[in-house]
Amino acid sequence: METIHIQDLRRLLKEKGPGDPDQFLQIRFDDPNDDGTPALDEEFANKVLTVNSVHGLVTIVFNERGYLRSIDVS
Repeated sequence: METIHIQDLRRLLKEKGPGDPDQFLQIRFDDPNDDGTPALDEEFANKVLTVNSVHGLVTIVFNERGYLRSIDVS
């Protein structure tokens, strides 16, 4: 299993160029070429979970079929 810490992600974004990675970080898991795969977990369809962390508020967003769409840290 590979592991990357949020501080490493922010450092990589800072090295990439414009933007302020300390303000907001969104990790996307959706696929722009999505072929309409069947629902994975209807319990999570269109759900948004919000929790606090030492790095800010974390929002976990699921799409209409229960697939993970994004993790946002602000």
